[in-house]
Amino acid sequence: MTLPLILMSLVLAQTPKTALWYGPSTAVFNAQAIGNPFDPEVNDVRVAFTAPDGHQEWRLAYWSHQAWRSVLVAHQRGVYTARLYRNGHPADATPIKVALDASLGDGFVRVGGPWGFHMDSGRIYWPMGHNLAWHSDGLPSLASTLHAMKGYGANWARIWACSWDGMNPWWKSGGTYGLATLDEDSLDQWQGVVSAAEEGGVRVQLVLFHHGEFTTYNDSNWSTNPWNAKNGGFLVDPADFFTNPQAIALTKAYLRYMVARFSYSPSIMGWELFNEVESVNAIHDHRITDVRNWHDSMTAFIRSIDPYHHLITSSSDLNLPIFGAVDYTQAHAYPSHLEPRILAEQVGEKPFFFGEVGISTSNVGRPDGERRAIRDAIWTSLFRHFAGSAQYWYWDAVFRLNLQDEWSTARRIIDDSHVLSESNLVFVEPDVQSGTPGDLVVQPSGDWVGFKRLEYNLPADAIALGAAPTYFQGAAHPEMRSGPLMLHMNLPVGGTVEIRVTNLSKAGGNLVASVNGGTPMTKAFPPGTDLKAASLAIAVPAGRVDLQLDNTGADWVGIGSISIPGLGRGVEALGIGNPHMALVRLERSSPDNHPATISGLGLIDGPYQAILTDLASGRASNFELKVERGAIRKPLLLPSSDAILSIWAKGVDR
Repeated sequence: MTLPLILMSLVLAQTPKTALWYGPSTAVFNAQAIGNPFDPEVNDVRVAFTAPDGHQEWRLAYWSHQAWRSVLVAHQRGVYTARLYRNGHPADATPIKVALDASLGDGFVRVGGPWGFHMDSGRIYWPMGHNLAWHSDGLPSLASTLHAMKGYGANWARIWACSWDGMNPWWKSGGTYGLATLDEDSLDQWQGVVSAAEEGGVRVQLVLFHHGEFTTYNDSNWSTNPWNAKNGGFLVDPADFFTNPQAIALTKAYLRYMVARFSYSPSIMGWELFNEVESVNAIHDHRITDVRNWHDSMTAFIRSIDPYHHLITSSSDLNLPIFGAVDYTQAHAYPSHLEPRILAEQVGEKPFFFGEVGISTSNVGRPDGERRAIRDAIWTSLFRHFAGSAQYWYWDAVFRLNLQDEWSTARRIIDDSHVLSESNLVFVEPDVQSGTPGDLVVQPSGDWVGFKRLEYNLPADAIALGAAPTYFQGAAHPEMRSGPLMLHMNLPVGGTVEIRVTNLSKAGGNLVASVNGGTPMTKAFPPGTDLKAASLAIAVPAGRVDLQLDNTGADWVGIGSISIPGLGRGVEALGIGNPHMALVRLERSSPDNHPATISGLGLIDGPYQAILTDLASGRASNFELKVERGAIRKPLLLPSSDAILSIWAKGVDR
């Protein structure tokens, strides 16, 4: 190992002793490249920055517009002398002076703290925003959008290096660019994005690869991939991307460049190695070990060259064993209803939040459905104490439907409540009494997985049933179920259980129901069924009811909801709190607005200050109340069907 590499390795191995960073400042050298400037095997170019006190900071250099450049951010202010090295030896270039004056504020995002992430300054970072994967026609540029996001309280965005948007440096839009070069136009676009994120106060999750590039099954772009042998490349099988020596070398060259040019910026929250890697051919072909080893290797490689220790992640089915080396985990979800899906997620020890979410029903594209999805994404993630909000995918809808106020309202409530700085927080399901009990509506929202359980006691297991698979399997996938579904309940009134079918397999299915072991009733849902009126109505008596539900058809039936008479509440509530404060979402299911009596918040008795915010309008009302014997003494009249109650003990330091 050459001396510069040894020194750089020592610098990378050290943990910063202070949180304060200064910079950035760029040294530009008009030295020539030898051969391909994007090939680190030929041009391993680095810069030694000598500080006023004589210590050195080593940084990678990158080629841009006929010059070698290197960006410095460091813990020490002052004027540094920059010297260029090529392949371990001083290059023929005059030393340059660069000055570090400006502070970088909070610094970089790190793992740790009560929520999972914090910044170098010690401040908690809770990512809340939406995807911004590529520029969509008719919308402002990515840079303009990043500038605007700060204005509505969003602090996170996820952007892909994708070819169709000109953002993939190794794959020029409209054709192959070359097998060992990078597109400078693409890299300049990334520079604009990073700069705009800095100015807008947004942290970017930079997606380096996506599944379409190396799959023939799902959203495939393989046919036009320049690394495809049919296009003059070197990969015959897209699954070989993870093991082919040339692919590994080119991947590392690409990653090295991105780190060299952009790692100076705290606006990059993390490097995302791969989007939805579960969809690539290598996983389909059961080469899971190859994919896991690639993730481990690339994570180690980035860590060896990134002087600022940015976080690293990937997005996948959490059941894949690829997250061993990364800093935080990411899953994506598109169920018919987000709240039960988010509530059901079981995560490991590493920080977790959903990197993409959306809804997969007829509500897509409707303002009310999209608003509900965004609220579910933010508030349910907060109540589950995830490391960040579930991040909404449909960024075009954000601007087309003017949904930005959902984030601005959430930001105001979160900041005013100080919930992120509270300790000993737990998930709460308050007891809310409001008017006559209505129907209990459960919306199974699990992904394409088998049933983990087949018996539920309602209403106690309503959240667990909401996590059950949407897809109720028939004969085509017997491995995904082991028997009929059984619902146990004690009904205060007789009535009708309605099972709504909202999507259907191509082969269709048959729902079969029986009550208390009685004669089964069957309803067929053949292909072409009008799903606007697709339901199974089951008469049930008052008292003890055991409802058995089966699918004897050819394939799956998508259950959108199960409605049960008399077991619901006029107002449903979920929240988070400790003995001194609570933040609760109150959703009124009944059209009648009765005062709500709230208990079971886990609060100590005494006087409290409260803010009740109407999520529809954003209007908030401030008032005082008392908690006696664990209940809010005075019933509350909700301002709308969806509101947030923030409550904290008077006299407690906030």
